[in-house]
Amino acid sequence: MTWRSGETALVRYAWQGRTHFGGPAIVVEDDGRRTALYTPMGTPAVRSTMDYATGALGEPRLESWHTTHNLRFLEAGLGYCISAMYEGASRKFLCWYIDMIEPIRRTRDGFVLWDLALDIVVAPNLSWKMKDEDQFTRLPEI
Repeated sequence: MTWRSGETALVRYAWQGRTHFGGPAIVVEDDGRRTALYTPMGTPAVRSTMDYATGALGEPRLESWHTTHNLRFLEAGLGYCISAMYEGASRKFLCWYIDMIEPIRRTRDGFVLWDLALDIVVAPNLSWKMKDEDQFTRLPEI
């Protein structure tokens, strides 16, 4: 299944079969292998807190995608996805944000990403830093 430009797809980040983050995204392009999704700042989302030592998830709560506009690139078979993050008001490019994930899974309503906690943030000058190493090292065995 592929999505047409302008359609809305659900993006879910899962941990041990349970969603810990989910929300809609606007399909920019999808050819079945590579997908570009746009999530504007203010988009409603559901998020659960996670205990990274045990993998336990808290109760889901409704919130909004905040701070940035996100253009996310998903590609079948890869162990990461890349997002271009833009500042909310000015839409100035802020960074590339790379999520380490299990390969994406397409569903009839969108995409499921199995989040591995570890992230890389790449600044406009191409300097980079790892993020959430502490959460990654505390994850229970998958």
